[in-house]
Amino acid sequence: MTVNLASARDDIYLLIKAQLVTDKVAGSFIVNSFPQATPSFPAVVLPMVNISLDRPIAVDGTLRTYRATIELDFWVQQKDKQSTLAPIVDAAQNAFTNLDEANIDFVSFEQSNVSLIQVGREPFYNCGAIVVLEIVK
Repeated sequence: MTVNLASARDDIYLLIKAQLVTDKVAGSFIVNSFPQATPSFPAVVLPMVNISLDRPIAVDGTLRTYRATIELDFWVQQKDKQSTLAPIVDAAQNAFTNLDEANIDFVSFEQSNVSLIQVGREPFYNCGAIVVLEIVK
């Protein structure tokens, strides 16, 4: 995958979304915001990817490392029980660790605590994760 700063955000977003769909993250729906209009659960919310340019690696400064930070939210309905979150989070983590791209390295996957959140009239279990990837160009 060729990544440049101008298109890195979109390129990484599309790559990650495709990987999550390909790995069939525990039967989840992959969406870019909380599904309010036509809700389907379990859901993995994959909003925007944050890209930052790190230091030059080569002496002449031509080879650079981009750091991509991806924030995910995992949602299940309370009636589906909190235990249904674990396989979804595990499948997402496996999707990132199994990325098979020559110039993308998995750095970390940090999960937050599970919370019970009321959205409208319905309670949901929610947890998040922050994933960091490095892209060498």
